[in-house]
Amino acid sequence: MTKLKDAESVKNSRQMRLPFAAAKDKSRMDDELKLMAKEKSPVKLKPAENLFSISLPAQEEWHNFSVSDPLLNIESKAYMQQLLPTQAGSAPKYVRVVDSPPKKTSPRKRQSAAPLPLKPKPKLEPMYEESQSYDPNGFEDMEYRKKVKKLDLAPMKDRLVKKIDETKLVQDPMFMNERVSDRELYKRIDAWVYITEMLTQNQLNRVVLLVQEIRRKLEFHHSVMRCQNLAEEDRAFKQSGIDDWYRQQRYKVCDLLPSNKGRQSLIQGLIKAYHLEELCDDVIDVIPCLAKDLASYHSEEFINHLLLQRGDDNDEELSKHDDRFGLVYDCYPFPSMAEYVRLTAGSSILTAKTIIERNKTSTGQVVGINWYGGRHHCHKSRASGFCYVNDIILGINTLRKHLGSVFYLDLDMHHGDGVESGFRFSKKIATCSVHRYDVGVFPGVNTYNVPTRKGLSDGSMRWIIDEIVIPLIERFGPKSIVIQAGCDGLATDEHKEWNMSIKGYADAISRILEKFDTIPTMILGGGGYNHTETAKCWTYITGKVLQAPDIDSWGEIPEHDKLDAYESDGFQFWTECNLAPGKMKDENTEEYLNEIKSYLLSL
Repeated sequence: MTKLKDAESVKNSRQMRLPFAAAKDKSRMDDELKLMAKEKSPVKLKPAENLFSISLPAQEEWHNFSVSDPLLNIESKAYMQQLLPTQAGSAPKYVRVVDSPPKKTSPRKRQSAAPLPLKPKPKLEPMYEESQSYDPNGFEDMEYRKKVKKLDLAPMKDRLVKKIDETKLVQDPMFMNERVSDRELYKRIDAWVYITEMLTQNQLNRVVLLVQEIRRKLEFHHSVMRCQNLAEEDRAFKQSGIDDWYRQQRYKVCDLLPSNKGRQSLIQGLIKAYHLEELCDDVIDVIPCLAKDLASYHSEEFINHLLLQRGDDNDEELSKHDDRFGLVYDCYPFPSMAEYVRLTAGSSILTAKTIIERNKTSTGQVVGINWYGGRHHCHKSRASGFCYVNDIILGINTLRKHLGSVFYLDLDMHHGDGVESGFRFSKKIATCSVHRYDVGVFPGVNTYNVPTRKGLSDGSMRWIIDEIVIPLIERFGPKSIVIQAGCDGLATDEHKEWNMSIKGYADAISRILEKFDTIPTMILGGGGYNHTETAKCWTYITGKVLQAPDIDSWGEIPEHDKLDAYESDGFQFWTECNLAPGKMKDENTEEYLNEIKSYLLSL
């Protein structure tokens, strides 16, 4: 209900906080007020031609406004607040009082003691009649599905027998949630589809859980197999299947490395497709190393932080120390990081140990190839440059303890700063890194190495090997050689800094092996970010070392699990892009290379 009162009678009332400005036409308003005072009748409001300025009430009095009133039909509180300053400091002449309508309360109904009448249940029609036929194609009808489901229930006796059979101790192994026989298990493992396609950021945890689940099942089956009375042939057959699966799941763990997702499966798959493993005297099974093996070079604090299992409970606490140990930017933590570190380090340590054992009885040159390793940027207490562990130093130390002095050659486009810093003051280890050196090229160190300019070609690399590297090795006289064969200097690599070809890299390594054909040598991987070209390069180097026939005439890539990755190359090993170097200019002039040669050979 809306009323008008004069300002004097309402001066001390609580609605004094609701002032209204007088209309612009004061004379007209005064006449209307006098007339209404005489008649003492409610005011009939007209559409407001002149907007009134409103002072906002206190929070507890806001409910006194009737928003439905035409005078207060304003869109929002924000608009009312915009009008607030116009009445500051002026005494109101007229006040609008809005009375809230009284709340109507309905009388409480008394509950009746009489119970409500129950509705009769509808009579259900039978879901199936004896006269109806069983049609396997009739599942489009939902009602028909229910009928068939009711009839297809197995007898309780058969279900109990099936349950008892499934719980026997000696049982078929589980593979992908399905029980299979021993021979079927081997077939499944042999045809195991790599899960690299699942390696997206949202599916990494799913991959890790899948690998762990299958591994637990196989470990259980392996333990049960010892209790079975099997023929020697069947036991060996089953064991070979389990061992093969373990090798493949290790590829998957190494595929999780953020900088090279899926690369390890490509490499191992292509080497296996060309049957190069059959030409080797031995295939080394990679076993994860222990924490004490890692601590033989790295600091214990760094190793403890790397190997801690991360989860929702402690991830925030661990991340506080990640920056201290270099686990940021290009070396951020990832699922199965601890297992990856132990596998990568273990691969180089086992390769070095195998070389040592073979060298005791071999009359020729012993060469060990490990494409898992080659992480040359990691320092003693800090990860760096996609490298979470320095497996090279761990492998070199193993060789040094048993064979003596070691010469390390780094052919990666990036400088091997982590290895160099680890042996800076060692008299038994000589390091030589042929790398790209310039402003902005990681890591920017230039000590006792061969810093090259842009566009290094196969010819320039051959000159460096013959004129600089071989004389340095001869002068040092090592008992073993370690070569890091990172191939991010390929003309097809995304860095586009060097202009090397696959055959150019293989030729550089072959020259070292031929010149020092009595010295045991370990060849490691490293950089390489065009993954299919990296797989081709390292497969070709493997074939070159093993003296595989017809490797220069490889054409169509053999059928294997990762064949689809080479679709853009027409499924061909050799293409126009990788058969010869690109058109990049080689800025490494003969004069520049001779200056480097004079300096290094004078040290």
